[in-house]
Amino acid sequence: MSLTTSQVRCPFCNGAHAANAAGSYECEYCLQPFTVQDAQKEESRLTAEIEAWLQQRVGASGVSGGTVDASSRSYIFQNKMLPDIRRDVDRALEVLGDHAQHPLVELPVGAPSNGSSNPLLARRPEVMRFKDLQARLSSEQVTSFAMSPEDQSAVHSMDRRIADAMHLSNVVEACSGGATHGFAAARRNLGVLAEDIAEQLPAQTQADPAHGAFQAAMLERFRALSDLCEVYEAVTSPNAISGASLMDRLQGLHDRLLEARGQVEGSGHSPAETFPHMLGIQREAEGCSDVRRWLHAYDAIAGRSGVAFAGFVSEMEALFAAEGAHTMSEMVDACVDVVRAARGEIAVGVIDDFSWVGEWVERTREKRTLGLFGAEESADQVDEFFLPVWVADVSFSKSSGAVFKEGVESSRVALVDACGPTSQKAVILEEQSPVANALTAERQLAGRATALPRGTPGAAEAAFKAAAAASPTLLNPKLKVQGIRFVAAAVATLSSKKGSRQVAA
Repeated sequence: MSLTTSQVRCPFCNGAHAANAAGSYECEYCLQPFTVQDAQKEESRLTAEIEAWLQQRVGASGVSGGTVDASSRSYIFQNKMLPDIRRDVDRALEVLGDHAQHPLVELPVGAPSNGSSNPLLARRPEVMRFKDLQARLSSEQVTSFAMSPEDQSAVHSMDRRIADAMHLSNVVEACSGGATHGFAAARRNLGVLAEDIAEQLPAQTQADPAHGAFQAAMLERFRALSDLCEVYEAVTSPNAISGASLMDRLQGLHDRLLEARGQVEGSGHSPAETFPHMLGIQREAEGCSDVRRWLHAYDAIAGRSGVAFAGFVSEMEALFAAEGAHTMSEMVDACVDVVRAARGEIAVGVIDDFSWVGEWVERTREKRTLGLFGAEESADQVDEFFLPVWVADVSFSKSSGAVFKEGVESSRVALVDACGPTSQKAVILEEQSPVANALTAERQLAGRATALPRGTPGAAEAAFKAAAAASPTLLNPKLKVQGIRFVAAAVATLSSKKGSRQVAA
């Protein structure tokens, strides 16, 4: 860790910065503020620790320099220094655990995922102390004992492993805040990681083609993630954006990440190392799809208003307190057709008959028995609205013929409340049901209020499958979710001397 007039090292992550006249900095890699005095103090501490470590192994004369010849230096390094350094590096990296199976770049939208369980973030204080090892590995006092090319290569390899771990931790930490400057810092760290791989790749490929192929795939991953961070910088800016252009870029990045995942799988490198990375890359690609859904919803719902994307996200997050960014992205995307239908921008299947509401309220409210006993409820308010429902086509086989039975293809329409709990049951309508006919005939909504969906297509599909499997008359059922349709619904507020209650139909 050498401090010169032209370069200052971050005392937190060892990132290099050009010296400035002010003497104060914010690290471009870990975003920690520091002064040149902080950097000098940390350099002095590390220098003292390295000298004390050397004295324990080679004595004071060895630390001072020229009294030890080249052959003795090589012996000392291989027998007294290298084993200790390797042990310390291996022990330090053990804290990273299963970090490879976690995505490096977190989503800038939706509820936080399990990024906090990523050891690169959860064990960050320990990871940041890796700089002590890195300082030892890069110290001229230590490297002067590595006389052979093999020893020098060993030192360089360990230094790279430590530096890469710190940059990876910086990426996860910078993205975890979901802020523009955080994604910019993550992009800079990813750039360093990519440059490091590109520099070492020819030699690695020559020494071990399978490992070289794995590293080439990781290079493509880091480059794609760097471009992804650039998209997320735009997404988190305080200005209104065009979601459509960013959606196209995200689709391209999704495809690039899946291609990198395929390259990792086909590299022939150790499955124990490649498989966790494949999981992490897969989740990064899925994150691109999740953000695309948000951008689609942003353009459709708020794009005309000039509201910043971050403001739109805050509003939608307040509406949908769902667990996990992926689930929330599906819920937000489901709102698009509902909002467009309510605006009259698209025609939809709808049952718009509200003539039953008055009779239903009268039948539902409590009345005094014989005019004397019990409570007499009055309808304080009745709100009519359109309820979104998920609709699916269910195709199946049914028996035909009095004696010789044969399977005949048939189909039904099934629906499930899009605003209900995920565990609810689906309703499979009878053949030629007027309700089914109405839901499949598209027309404009009548201008009444419309509820927003609270479920996802995945949850609806699970309900459809459970209902089809439970029906003995549906043989070999196959289903296809068609989307959201609307049915007339109402909520009544009923009150009496006992209090008030709400009922829905």
